[in-house]
Amino acid sequence: MQTLIFKLPRLGGNESEARILAWKKAAGQAFLQGETLLEVETDKAVVDVPAPADGTLRRPLKAVDDIAEFDEGLAEIEVSDDAAARCGAATEAPAPASPGPAAWAAPAAAVAALRSGRVAASPAARAAALAAGVDVHALAGSGPNGRIVKADVRRAGAVPVAAGRAVELMVSTRQGEVFVRRWPAPAASGPTLVLIHGLFGDADAWAGVANSLADGGHPMLALDLPVHGRTHATGRTVEDLADVVAQVLAGLVVGPVLLVGHSLGGAVAAQVAQKAAAGTVQALALIAPAGLGSEINQGFIDGMQHAGTPALLRRELAKLAQRLPQFGDKLVGDMHRGLRARAAPLADLVAGFAVHGVQQVDIRPALDALPLPVSVLWGRADQVLPWTHALNLPPRVALHLFADCGHMPQWDSGRVVAELIAAMAARGHAE
Repeated sequence: MQTLIFKLPRLGGNESEARILAWKKAAGQAFLQGETLLEVETDKAVVDVPAPADGTLRRPLKAVDDIAEFDEGLAEIEVSDDAAARCGAATEAPAPASPGPAAWAAPAAAVAALRSGRVAASPAARAAALAAGVDVHALAGSGPNGRIVKADVRRAGAVPVAAGRAVELMVSTRQGEVFVRRWPAPAASGPTLVLIHGLFGDADAWAGVANSLADGGHPMLALDLPVHGRTHATGRTVEDLADVVAQVLAGLVVGPVLLVGHSLGGAVAAQVAQKAAAGTVQALALIAPAGLGSEINQGFIDGMQHAGTPALLRRELAKLAQRLPQFGDKLVGDMHRGLRARAAPLADLVAGFAVHGVQQVDIRPALDALPLPVSVLWGRADQVLPWTHALNLPPRVALHLFADCGHMPQWDSGRVVAELIAAMAARGHAE
């Protein structure tokens, strides 16, 4: 294996630099040839930079919002000796005087892939497409180099995203970019449902419930919290996470929202509702929320953080539900690699959330003060957070207990969970 300096290739034209928008791979993550390593923006387009070969990202040399000149090093990557030779590792710079990474300049094939990457659209066009429920992938761009601009979206009102079809995007916040999956719906179809996952999870944890709600015509989005999944934003406290979520909602959602938070995401949802402008949050649905008592299963947290193998990680995942989804070996392996790649920031987050089995967050004052409907859903077989914490709820909060469900009722009893959330959304829409 060889360590190379991955350079920003020239795209043609007169541009001399590009701004780093987002890293799509984290340090330590593997990638395949042609996969997007990062997204950059020039004066004329937003483009994806592809990997020149199979390999591993050792460390980025540029951060989000940094400006990089073309042919400037972006990251250290590790590739096989054969791949290094194919990339022409020694053609762009003399070998270093002391042992160190060689230089890599993008071959012509990689530049061609970069130029023909995913749909290029201006930020204003993407925002307009989201607001109008227009599928940006179906548009023809009239801007420079075929880039989609806002005027193209206005002309394409007849190209809506199909009902139930999710659109994936990265949303910029002050703390970095956030991965969001959004399901548009017809106008006047009720509040936007915002799904916030728990510790160690991501937006995919809502798959079954989200599909049911989308089929019912509900506008909805699910996101990866900071330090989780495909999100590049950072955060060390529940307050940090709530601030990022609030920024995402301010940029994407017009009208009221119904926040649905699970576990740590429940505590985040309560914080968002407390900070939001009056009338923004219409209701809260909290599933096994953190912050209602002191105890938490520290063994589960430690097991997820420090599982040395995918098999040990699978052992911890089994604690989440009575009827665990069929997790294939590849999925568990990818999850294990992702947790290892984010080990340090996750440890920082956990340190402010749970210490020696004691929760460091209390959402009861927020729930008691919120002038809006709140429902709590909890499984009585929860092995992570005791369901008896629900006995600490303020009296105005509605409680739904599931007799044969674990920490993830959305997995164990997804149909009923979806029905309860849909009923809350319908009540809010009627009001």
